Amino acid sequence: MKCGKHFPKKYCAQTSFDQSGFPVYKRLLQLSYHLLGKRNCTFREDDNLEKVLEREKFRRSQLEAFFQLNREDINARKYTYDEILQHYVWNVNDNVWTLCKRGTQIGRLLYTHHSAGEIWYLRLLLTKVRGPTSFDCLKSIDGVVYSTFKEACTRYGFLDDDNEWNELLEECAKCGFPPQIRELFVHIMVNCKVTDLGSLWLKHWKTMTDDIIMHHRNVDGSAVTGITDKQLQFYALAEVDKLLRCIGKSLKQFSQMPQPPSSYIQSGSDNMIVDELSYSIDEMEQEFTV
Repeated sequence: MKCGKHFPKKYCAQTSFDQSGFPVYKRLLQLSYHLLGKRNCTFREDDNLEKVLEREKFRRSQLEAFFQLNREDINARKYTYDEILQHYVWNVNDNVWTLCKRGTQIGRLLYTHHSAGEIWYLRLLLTKVRGPTSFDCLKSIDGVVYSTFKEACTRYGFLDDDNEWNELLEECAKCGFPPQIRELFVHIMVNCKVTDLGSLWLKHWKTMTDDIIMHHRNVDGSAVTGITDKQLQFYALAEVDKLLRCIGKSLKQFSQMPQPPSSYIQSGSDNMIVDELSYSIDEMEQEFTV
């Protein structure tokens, strides 16, 4: 069988637009990771579980093999986990990393939502700490092994000055669609402690607009839209306001955020109802009578 959505998607170094004007999103060669003692194991329904356990004792995950590589190869210690694919190749048969003989690859860590807890902090450390040789090594700072990955992130200073939220949005933008990035931004607005919400928005708002641009291209019937960056930002803010209204809030409650003109926001109305009613009566009548 073939997936109607064409998954799995092919590698794509940069986001671009196809001949029809639809976005082809950047997709990079994914690195798996897991907490200690919690790596994934695949087996068939009729497999003998004892044999599966015996087999898994000697199989290393990509992350465990990365730790092993750093213990044995001093040159590998120059790299973080997400940089390793630029210099080493994952050997699926032997479950080891081997030095690249030619060329380089680009990879990224699998995305994990911030609310996932410890595994998200593990992921953050894997993008920052060079040459770790174990899980404890990732949590060690100046000879002290901290009890959790979150505590280690705090001690490193990775969670200060909104760095945590910048990291989160940047990672989401690598693989997520604009509506998902907007939903994440609203989650951060409502549930997280952000020092400078306005700066966070200005740094990331353009990653939330590809679908808005596509919508206007379809309406205009042209590959080039006539909207300015200022207008585009207003449209993005309006989409954020829609999401906030779904949970009983509004953009006006967040003073640090830019405020679009009222014409961009359907204030005082249920946006879902407005969307359903925003059609041309003349066009609908013409279609019905044809």
